[in-house]
Amino acid sequence: MSISSSVAVKIIAIDLFGVLLKDTYKAWYEERTDILNKSIVESNNKTPVPYPEYFADLIKNKGYSPTYPQYLTDLIHANEEGKIKDHSFYSELSRISGETEESLHKMIHASIVNEGIVDLIIELKSQGHKIGLLTNAQSDIVEELLKINKFDFFDFKLCAGDKGVNKTNEALLNSMMSYWLLEYNTLLKEDKALLKQKILLIDESPKEVEEFKKLGFPAILFQGALVLKESLRKTLQESLGIFL
Repeated sequence: MSISSSVAVKIIAIDLFGVLLKDTYKAWYEERTDILNKSIVESNNKTPVPYPEYFADLIKNKGYSPTYPQYLTDLIHANEEGKIKDHSFYSELSRISGETEESLHKMIHASIVNEGIVDLIIELKSQGHKIGLLTNAQSDIVEELLKINKFDFFDFKLCAGDKGVNKTNEALLNSMMSYWLLEYNTLLKEDKALLKQKILLIDESPKEVEEFKKLGFPAILFQGALVLKESLRKTLQESLGIFL
């Protein structure tokens, strides 16, 4: 069956933590629900609040209320976006968990590859797709982990943390369209809505998948490489030109 180039996906961007690598941070705090929830509740009852300055300001001026597990998600995003430094991040994790900063650093930087994802990436590249990395992390962490695993298959990397934004930032995502135009050497006159259909985003967060879709990008929730492969085969083969 012939697939029109006007609708075929050309770029597939995946997340680092949760898709390429296991999200060891999320697994860590889910295993410590009682301890961390208790610590956060106790912290909320202290005056002044013992949180890092960035969050103390949100609590005082924006009505922010730390809760488990949202605070743990907000904490790492604030670190990735440069709103709190590494020292404050690990110091805060140590405070609420009782674990050492050294052990927490090792946990977050543990490099455990999700089973089957590398083979799937290689297979997608063999079909002519450009594979990108879209992550909230900063580039120094990304490059360190890619080097450890000897991953050299990414055509481009977008590290939202370098710009102090989240990976759902519209301007950041739109830069992938600029990459498409440069990569395929065209002054494409299609409107943005059509061009976005050439870019597929894969993420493990239901919230962020929905944000991608609201911005007009096709997106798939990652639930393991086998499920992803089957999803691509069944739902995207004809409309987006992916053959697996």
